[in-house]
Amino acid sequence: MQALRSNVVHFPDRRTRHRFDDPIHEGAFFGKGLSDSTVRELMEEFQKPLNEQMYRDRAILYVALRTALRAQELVQLRWSQTVETPEGDTVFRFVGKGSKVRYAAPGSEALQHVKEYHERFLGKSDYLFMSMPDRGRSNQRHPLSTRGLQKIVAGWNKVTCSGRSIHPHALRHTSVQKAMDSGGSILAQKLAGHSSPATTSKFYTRPYVDASLVLQWAKGEG
Repeated sequence: MQALRSNVVHFPDRRTRHRFDDPIHEGAFFGKGLSDSTVRELMEEFQKPLNEQMYRDRAILYVALRTALRAQELVQLRWSQTVETPEGDTVFRFVGKGSKVRYAAPGSEALQHVKEYHERFLGKSDYLFMSMPDRGRSNQRHPLSTRGLQKIVAGWNKVTCSGRSIHPHALRHTSVQKAMDSGGSILAQKLAGHSSPATTSKFYTRPYVDASLVLQWAKGEG
């Protein structure tokens, strides 16, 4: 009679599950976005654009970082859907996740880069970001697709804090994390378009805090 064979499932030992040399946890520790130094590197690379691609990529970088939009939201931005605030700022109206109407304010610097890109290469295009001319179709253009945006950002050849190749959503993570660190959960929630600051806090609260600027006791400090 053949002996019954049992499958034994080995669960991780709680005492060794969170080892300090486990590389999996390092990425989560530092976040899914880009480091400040990597952002500065990208801005430096696009500081003096030489051709249409560089002008377009600079505009994409600045608008993405200033708005924290998802890829599908970023590519749908159009001049015809802008609103001017009482302070004179330009705000874009778009349909976001969950079919909710949202607004994005890129700021004057990002908008200036977009305008330079349009003035030099696009003329009266309604969409902010367009494809390069299609040589096989009489130099026709079309609004940039989500897939096209992914290829563009991947071509920047940078890596995130977690070691992944750069992708459009990493730019969103970068901006929301920066807002969370500098302005708190309410600011980060509004930027991300989350329904609740609790959602933002869940994903962007760091597992450590540097309180050295407020924890001062020596005379003359604080």
